[in-house]
Parts: sequence; C-alpha cells; structure tokens
Amino acid sequence: AADPPHDAPGPAARLWAVARNPRVLALIDQAVVSGTNFLTGWALIRLVDEASMGVYTLAMTVVIVGVGMQTELVTNPFKVYGQRRRGNTLRRYAGSAVAHQAVASLGLLAGLLGVVWAAGELKTLAPVLWALVAFGPMLMAREFVRQMSFARFRFDEALLGDAVVSASQLTLLAVLWRLDLLSAASVLAALGASCGVSVAIWLWRSRRRFAVDSRVVLKHAARNWRFARWTLATYLIGSTTPFVMPWVLAVFHGEDATGLLAGCNALIGLSYTFTTGVANWLTAGSARAYREGGRAGLLAVVRSTSLLILAGLGPFVAATWLFGEWALVAVYGPKMAGLGTVSFVIACGVLATAANIVAGNALWAIDRPQDGLKADACVLASTVVLALWLVPGGGIMGAALSTAIGVSVGAVVRCASLAASLRRAG
Repeated sequence: AADPPHDAPGPAARLWAVARNPRVLALIDQAVVSGTNFLTGWALIRLVDEASMGVYTLAMTVVIVGVGMQTELVTNPFKVYGQRRRGNTLRRYAGSAVAHQAVASLGLLAGLLGVVWAAGELKTLAPVLWALVAFGPMLMAREFVRQMSFARFRFDEALLGDAVVSASQLTLLAVLWRLDLLSAASVLAALGASCGVSVAIWLWRSRRRFAVDSRVVLKHAARNWRFARWTLATYLIGSTTPFVMPWVLAVFHGEDATGLLAGCNALIGLSYTFTTGVANWLTAGSARAYREGGRAGLLAVVRSTSLLILAGLGPFVAATWLFGEWALVAVYGPKMAGLGTVSFVIACGVLATAANIVAGNALWAIDRPQDGLKADACVLASTVVLALWLVPGGGIMGAALSTAIGVSVGAVVRCASLAASLRRAG
C-alpha cells in the first residue's frame, strides 16, 4: 500500500475542520443562546416565583414580535439578496441594512411606549415594560448583528458575540441574586446591558464592512419590501400566534399559569438549540444552493436538512414522552408536577416548527415567499379556534395543544405549497 501523503491532516486538524463547519458553529452558537435563556427562566421560577416568570414571558413576547418583524423586513432579505452581491455593492447594501435596522428600532420604541400606555392599569407589568422601553432597542440590535453574521457565514463571529452576552448576562444575574434584586424587570435590564456590550464590540470589529450611501438606502428598502411584504405577512399571521398564547392563558388563568407554561417551554426550548441553529445556517445556505445548483441543489439541501432535523429531534421527542415530567420536577421543583404530558405536546410542536422552517426557507430561496401565506393563515385560524375552545377549560394543556396542532397544520400546508412551487419552477 502506498504511504499516506506527508501533508495529510491529523485527527486534531480534522476535528478542527469539523468544528469550523458553518452548520456545527450555528448549532454551538444556538446552544449558548438557548442555554442562557433556560438558565434565566430557571432563575426566575426557582429563585423568585412562577408569577415573575409569567410577567417576564409576557413582556418578552412584545420584544420577540418586534425582533421578528425586524428580521423579516431587514435581515432575511439581506440573507437572500446579499448572496448575489460582491465588493462595494455588498458594502453599500449592508450599510442600507444598518439604516433600515435603525428605523426598525425606532418603530419598536414607539410600539413599546404604546404598550406602556395601553397597559397603564396593569401595575404588575409597569416595571418590566419600562425596562423594555429602556433596553428593547439593544435586544433588537443584538439580533440584527447576529443575523448579519449568519448572512455572511461568519458563524464564529456570531458565537463570539453570543458568548459575550451569555457571560455578561449570567454574571449580572448572579450579582442581582446575591443583592436580592432579582425580578422580571432587573433580568430584562441585565439582558439589555449585556446585548449592548456585544453590539458595541461587533460594530467596532465590523465597521469596514458597511458603507451607508444615502442614494441607495431607499432603493434597497423598496427592493427588500417586494420580498419582505410576503415574509412579514406570513410572520404576522402565523408565527406570532404562539406569542399571543401566554396573554390568552393569563387572561383566563392568571400569571402563575403563564409562568408554568413558560417553564415547560423553556425546558423543551432547549431543543430549539438544534432547530434554530440549523435555521440560522439554512436561510443563506438555501439561497446559495439554489443560486449555484438550481432546483436540484435546493432539493439536496432540503432533503439533507430534513434528515438531520429528524435524526436530532426524533429521540428528543421520545425522551420527552418517557421522562418529561421527571425532568420538569428535577429542574424546577414540585410545582411542575403533572405537566409531563404538556411538555411532550410542546416537543411535538417543535418538530412541526422544524418542518415549517425547512419548507419556508426553500420557498424564500426560489423567491416565492408569498406561497407560504396560505400555510400561516391556516396556523392562525386553527390556533385561534382551538385556543378559544380549549384554553378556558383546559388551561395550560389547552394552550399547548392549540399551539402544537396549529403549527402542525401549517407544516402540512407549507410543504404542499413548496412541492407545487417547485413543480412550477421546473
């Protein structure tokens, strides 16, 4: 047998190559984010009470919807169209994205002030809403820089930023706990301050990648809007429905029930480490695969990603069925007893969400985001009808079932829409 070449990589080099793979880095990055979110929720439920977790969850739904709208309007179009630009053209397009994000932050700030005014009578929410007004723009800015890093396949950069946020946030939470100042509002302040540090570092390191040209900012906004109007519509119709559910549950069963549901979501949400990590790579990856390999290249990405998600989430769903209640009680204490089946239902919803993500990104890659609108309309209609029927009498289980079934209906419809769109695309 021939001797191996002298420059053949050793085990350490091969391991490093795997670790540098964009998909692996995306999963590691999301593990950092999900782990920090889980520890934050654990601290509120275990060290304070479930009502504080409920208030924190209600407040975060507001900023999550704002961040989601920013993503659809600014960074998702950049992920798709940025793959088609190079050099100074790309720098100017990135500069326009920075300008667009600044406008989105002002929009969130105005919306938060509106929520504060509308919720004036809800005294328990006032401190946390004012914390959002103060720190919400930083949360949006942090997500913007993450998504811009993903768009350019700089997953190591995103990982560094999230590690800074995680370390800062957990340190501040420990300090707040030692000073007996831990609350929903102080947790949000700690998160916002940590995001501010990370954003400042990123802006300094990345400043040469952007060139804000006022002559093309509006032109780029108009081009993005032709794409984003459909993704924004699908997001507002379908993806925001789960964020309304905590408010519905709070209306019928109070903030304690909302906190317990949030605890289940936080534990099962660790699986989103995998799903969201894949999604962070998938948007730009699907667009690049379609540009370079056409329909066949895109289908190869869809198949490989679907198998990867099934292999990763299938065992997790099975484990939730077997050990879900034990895990909840072990992590949060006896207050979570009896919620094992709820955690299994939520885990099934995560699997359906993953199917939506894969099909939705494929539709974006072929520039057909509008073909997902029907799926999101089905999510909204089915979830609302089920919630009105199941939540008043079913409480936490009713909320979990409504969300999981609604997302599953959307997954079936979106996959069918993708198949039809690919047939039309030839």
